[in-house]
Amino acid sequence: MDKTELTIAQQLADAARNFQVRQTGRAPTTVTVVMTEDTLVVTMHEALSPAEQALARSPEGAANLREFHKELFRNSVGSLQKEIERITGRKVREAANGDESMLVLVEPGELFGETAIFDGDARDDHVEAVTPSIVVMIPAEEMRHLMAERADVALSITKIVGLRRHRIERRLGSLLFLSYRERLVQLLLDLADQFGCRRDEEDGIRLRIKLLHRELARLIGSTRETVAVILGQLKAEGSVYGGRRSVVVTNPQRLVQV
Repeated sequence: MDKTELTIAQQLADAARNFQVRQTGRAPTTVTVVMTEDTLVVTMHEALSPAEQALARSPEGAANLREFHKELFRNSVGSLQKEIERITGRKVREAANGDESMLVLVEPGELFGETAIFDGDARDDHVEAVTPSIVVMIPAEEMRHLMAERADVALSITKIVGLRRHRIERRLGSLLFLSYRERLVQLLLDLADQFGCRRDEEDGIRLRIKLLHRELARLIGSTRETVAVILGQLKAEGSVYGGRRSVVVTNPQRLVQV
């Protein structure tokens, strides 16, 4: 390895270490960087906290911990990719490892992308419409001016930021501590609360938003097949029913106890 390659490797190691500290608050003891013609592998050694190390001693704990860090990485890797591209001068593409993850669902009329109001950094996340939608873009400068003029608007946006952060933290917590079944049950209850409606001809709460099994899987860090199996079990138990892209929660109280 020549001097230039050594410098690049050191820069990549520093970028990975800084990324880890920003995301978890802990720095790995060492970072190993291996570069080939078209592949970069970065390994962070002893990056887990003592609590995480204890959790990883059991197979189930290790699996939950792996899902948690995978989810955390997926939802914040954009800034690291840009830094790697800056250092290497080459376009970066993450190795294929399955579907992307969904962080939150946005309701009609709800504001999103609100962090652009407070900083001009590029966003790590993107928004995908699951139904035909009309999106209105408001320049960040206009929003800042409106917030300065209207205290009620500033307060409302602060509440939105806090609520969305709470939803994301709850999702990440479920990935670490809950089984796939428990994650899906929690998700269905949350969706029933956020998007549920009652109809006279139905016994239960119908979700207004229509989601495929694949989209439900992306919300709980699982696979379409796993979601299909668990939904089948919940239907057999009488907790939910429905068809393709439609779910009715028949008894939320029973679902809590499942």
